[in-house]
This record gives sequence, structure tokens and C-alpha cells, in this order.
Amino acid sequence: MKTIYISTATTETTIALFKEDHVKDEQRWPAENRESEKLLPAVSSMLEKNDLEPSQIDRLVVCTGPGGFTSVRIGVSATNAWAQSMNIPVACVSVFDSYPNDKTIVIAANSKEAWIKEPGKEPLFTHADDFSSTDSFYFTGIVNEQWMDLLQKNRGAYSEEKEQLPDLGKLDFENEIVEPWYYKAPNITWSKKNTPLKKS
Repeated sequence: MKTIYISTATTETTIALFKEDHVKDEQRWPAENRESEKLLPAVSSMLEKNDLEPSQIDRLVVCTGPGGFTSVRIGVSATNAWAQSMNIPVACVSVFDSYPNDKTIVIAANSKEAWIKEPGKEPLFTHADDFSSTDSFYFTGIVNEQWMDLLQKNRGAYSEEKEQLPDLGKLDFENEIVEPWYYKAPNITWSKKNTPLKKS
């Protein structure tokens, strides 16, 4: 049983090859511009290195977010296309699943907002000013001046821990289209030429 894992939801792109439930190969790199042009060649190179063809992959796992519109879409779209063309099952994980569940996890979406998940609770999208932690927490996402000020107030309490690969034994694989989890719903505006004319 061979499985490919793809994550483009954070500031670090990750791909991994599993044989059964064990990691056989892994590659990570800082997510930058033109990730859509880097992902598939990197996956193809990993398969070639391990003497595999795309048709020999039995399952796919993708990190659906939360993340930025463009970054999340790259990994999810690639996974959906592969799964549908090869008729293979997919399992989803979130960024929250990439960290130990013993601490609060903070995923900064922008300079003012973040997804926050406390142990044993559902994730919450909230404003940075509303976040305060006396306990230790994991932090990932967009780091800017406002977030650095907040993190410095919690100096020694936060960790930028390396994201963990998924535990395949805990996942459910299905032959269904995967939906992305964006930081916020995309703010798509219509141009005037696409706006229906009002009847007089």
C-alpha cells in the first residue's frame, strides 16, 4: 500500500511517500511564489526516485487548511485531479492535525486574525487582540509585526514546532472530492461586464 501526502496550506510545502504506514521519502521547502509550478514536478521527482509511476499510488492524503486561498487550492486541486483521474481514495487532514494536541494551536491568517484551537475544543476564528495565553502554545502562519509583538509578550510560551506527518492508521479514505478550508471565504468581486443589467 503506497500513499502520497501533500500539504500546501502553510508557509512550508510538504510532500511525503508512505509504504504501508511508514514514511519512505519526504521533502519540505519554504512556500514561495509559483508553488503551482513546483509541486507536481517535485512529486514526479519523488516517484521517479522511488521507481514508481502515478498509477502505482494506492491512496492520497491532503492537508485542506485552514490556509490562504491560493496556497490551499494548489494542493487540494492537485489531489482532486490525481484522485479522480486514477480513481483512488483520499483522506483529509487539517493544519491542526499537524501538531500535538496537548497545547493551544494558533494559525495566523493575517495581521489581525487567526484560527485558534484549544485542547478538547473546536477551532475558532478570532481577532488577534482577543487572544491571550498563559499556557504554552504552538504558532504557525503569517508572521508580521503585530503577531511578533503578541508572541514576544508570551516569550518562552510559544513554539514554532515542525509540522508532523499524518498518522495514516487514524484516517478514513473515501472516493470523494476534497473541499478546501480557507482562512476566510474568498472575497471574489465581479467586474462590471459580468454584472447583470438591471431592468428599467
